[in-house]
Amino acid sequence: MNKAIGRIIMGVALMVTPIVYHFLKMSGDAASNFQQSESLILFGREISKTQYFGILGIILVVGLFILSFGIKGTMNPNNESE
Repeated sequence: MNKAIGRIIMGVALMVTPIVYHFLKMSGDAASNFQQSESLILFGREISKTQYFGILGIILVVGLFILSFGIKGTMNPNNESE
């Protein structure tokens, strides 16, 4: 499989994961608790909402960079993998 296609798939997956995680975790009663709380528990540690959205944002930006490298790789015909 071409490395560029793998990067595109990985980039899209990393970009979608934070959004899906947030909406699955914050559905139902958890959504009202999320709106009222000032801190959350993530990975067994208490973090603020700003840190929570920062972590999700960083994952999204990393996915965007990987996606852009994958798209750049498909545009360059000399970059064929084995």
